[in-house]
This record gives sequence, structure tokens and C-alpha cells, in this order.
Amino acid sequence: MSSAGLINNVINKIKVITASKSENVHWTELDLETIGFLTEYFKTNKIISISKVFSISEVQVQLWINESKMIADLFTKVQILRNDKKSKGHGRNYSDFIRLSILDLVPFTALSKLEVLTGVPRTTIFHWRENLNLPEEKVSVLKCKPKLKSTVSTTIAANVKSPPSPSSLLKVDLPVVDELEILKTMILRHKDKVRRKYSNSEKSLFLKLVDQLGSKIVHESTKVSYDTLARLQRDRIRTYPKASTPVKYAPVIDVMKKYPGMGPMQIRDYVSRHLGLSMGVNSVRKVMEDRGWVASYARRVEIHEEPRRYEAVRRNYLWHMDFKTFYINQCKVYLLFIEDDYSRFITGSAFAEGETIDIVLNTVSEAIALHGKPETIMTDGGSGFYSWRGISRFSLFLEELGVDQIVSKVPRINGKVESINQKFEKEVLNVRSFSSLKHLEEEHTIWIGLYNFRRPHQGLPKLEVPADRYYPGSQLWFQENQKDPSSLLLEALSTLLAQLKNKN
Repeated sequence: MSSAGLINNVINKIKVITASKSENVHWTELDLETIGFLTEYFKTNKIISISKVFSISEVQVQLWINESKMIADLFTKVQILRNDKKSKGHGRNYSDFIRLSILDLVPFTALSKLEVLTGVPRTTIFHWRENLNLPEEKVSVLKCKPKLKSTVSTTIAANVKSPPSPSSLLKVDLPVVDELEILKTMILRHKDKVRRKYSNSEKSLFLKLVDQLGSKIVHESTKVSYDTLARLQRDRIRTYPKASTPVKYAPVIDVMKKYPGMGPMQIRDYVSRHLGLSMGVNSVRKVMEDRGWVASYARRVEIHEEPRRYEAVRRNYLWHMDFKTFYINQCKVYLLFIEDDYSRFITGSAFAEGETIDIVLNTVSEAIALHGKPETIMTDGGSGFYSWRGISRFSLFLEELGVDQIVSKVPRINGKVESINQKFEKEVLNVRSFSSLKHLEEEHTIWIGLYNFRRPHQGLPKLEVPADRYYPGSQLWFQENQKDPSSLLLEALSTLLAQLKNKN
């Protein structure tokens, strides 16, 4: 497109935005293509010529130039922090000025656009917005920061002797601190009242300040309870229009409702294997984001200098073991998992009251009776697996069987079974409530059947499930039906074992 065509395109976009707003348009309200074009145009032209070409006031042009320089300065500071070796990793040391400057831009634009303009991931900005927690002396930074618009509250206080009405103040564009003072004045009428009925103006101002400052600052400044602020936020969410979803992605919603602990990649693989539908992981994530199932995602690039992946050469070559500890109704529960490295098949598991050697020996013996003897077992240095003084009963037990034992001193070496612990917590413990330990055991059995026989594993190729590698053809025996879930897995395993014995 020619330069004249680009200018006409930008002029049309600016006309659409300015026509819908009575006050000045903020720089970040423009789309990224327009921002990039105007940034280069500002460098080679004067304010008067820019105003004539795009039919906007010189004041608006000056505001845009100041705002673009401020955002460019923020981007430069962020890049310096991101490239600094001392600040690399999770949780960079952003200054209060950078955080407050970016949070001032949140009301004008989407988080995805702010991520591009400032270089800060959208999840970080979202975390700042929800969990802004500054001491009172830090809030004064808001007053010291240069404002692109004049402070209206000082002008009103100088010219009006009597305090203005709250409704008239709401019509002007005030800094955040002044709006907080207005809110304090507005809610004085509720003082000493047991039941408070806030007006729509007060509610809208509550929500605006919570979005910009966070619930803690609003609560400490106005003495309004956290429950009231949370209720106002919930009521606002109910009024939001529901996002429409194409018919193609309806199975994503069904799978998410059935298995609420699955992530976007797991749902994509599940739908592809069992329904034959091809979907992109970004499209699945977008459907989940629209319904609030997952938070907005910003990809992090991690560079590892050493190889971090290994895999056994055959089934029963290496087993991983580890305990998962959690609480059910104030009762501490220990869950032991045994996983085959080659197939990721869960060969054994058991509940216990502690990391005792007896439960480890019984679980390993049952797994060997069902699936055969492994060549090597990897554990951590827990008291149930290893003794730092002398030789433990478990080590002697493996020595009698002729099984090698590897004790990992780094968590990621035994990471495959650590991953199972995290998945069980995410997909079972975090999404269901349990009335008893028996109820937990039933859900645990159902989940192992799903993990071993139904859900594609992301560490395996061609949408394979762990059973495809450990017991090829096992899908013929494991099908979803109306049988008792607690006996379904045992029946499938016993049938497989009988078939193997007949072949031998």
C-alpha cells in the first residue's frame, strides 16, 4: 500500500475512535498498526502539520507524543531488566514506578496490547492488578508522577467554597488518589448504619478503584469489608455477555465439564484421539479463557544448557516411586505412586498413614505380581525408601529380588512421578470435595483408569495413552460402561494378565 493509502487508512481509524469519545483519546486506545505508523510519522513531522493531515487538535497530538515517549521509555526500562543477568528468572525486580505506570494504562487498553507495548507479560500485569499491595508511603508515588491531564480536583477546591456534589465530580476525569477521596466523602452518609445500600455511582467507583488499586487499599481507605467488594465484583461478572463459541469447539466445553482438571493440550489430544477432531492448542485455550477456566497465558522461553529428557528403552526397565502428601478433612493422607518410565503407566498405588516401609513393600510386591519384576527402581531419599545409616529393609528387599535401586538427589531426575503427583492434585484434589477416605479412594481408582487407558499422554508420540505402550491392544478390554468404577480397572488388569499367561 502507498504512503497516501496508509495515511488515509490511519485517518479513517482515528475518525472512528474520536467520534465515539467526547474527551481526549489515549495513545494506547489506538490499534498497534496505527501506533507503529504514527510513531514513525512523529519523528519526521511537526505538530502543526500532523494536526492538519489527520484533522485532530494540536493538544491531542502533543498528548499522543508525550504518551508515546512515556511508553517507549517504559519499554526500554523493562528490556534492560529482562536482559540483566541478575534479574533473570521468575519475579523480576520491577520498580514501583514501572508497576504504577503500567497499571495507569490498564483502563485504556487490553492486557495483550500492553504486553506488546511495554514488554511485560500479560499475566504479570494481571497479577499486579489483582494483588497490588503497597504501603501508604508508596501510594504517594501516584501524586508525584507526571500527569498528562490537569488535576481537576485542585481547580474545583480553589474555586468552590462549599464541597461539590459527588455526582458532579464523577463526570470529570480525576487521578486515582482524588477518586479515592471522593469515595470516602460519598460513603460518609452510611456511617453508623448496620445495613448499607450503596448507590450505582458508589458501586461503579468501588469497582473502578478495586481494578486499579486492589481490594486491600480500598478496604483500608474506606473501611468497606472484603466480602462487600468481592460481592460487587461477582455481580459485575454475572452481567458480562457470554462469549459465543463456534460449533466446532463444543466438544471442548463437554470435555472440560467432565474433566475440569485438564489443560488445553490435554483436551486437544483427548478430542483428537477419541472424536477424530483436529484443533489447535491456542484455539482450545481461547475457548477456556473466554469462560474463565484458565488465566491469560504468556509464553516464556527457557534455554537449558544440558539435556533434561531421558526415557527407558523398554517396559519394566525403570520404575519411579514417590509419596504424595495432602489433607482431607484435616486428616493427613499419604499416597504412593509407582510409574513405569518407558510407558508412563501407573503400575501400582496405595494410601497410607505415613511413609512407612511396610506400605512400600506391600505395594511393590502387588505391582510385581500384576506386571512382572522391574530391572531398576528409582526413588528419592525418603525414610520409606532409603536409610542414610546402614541398609534399609526396602534396599534389602530389592537386593533379594535382583532389582537395582537408584536414589535421586535432584527432584527433576525423578520428575516423571513428581508430574503424576501434580496432575492428581490438579485434576482430582483441586476440583472435587471428599466426604470420606473411601470416597477419595473411589475417585483415585477412576482417575488411574483415565490416566492409564483413556487420556493421551503428552510425553508419548501419536496420541498414545500409557497402556498402548505397556500393554499393546489393552483398549479392547478397557471401555467406558456402567460397571462399578472401582472394579473396572482390576478386571481389565486381571484379563490382560490371563491373556499373557495363556500366550506363554
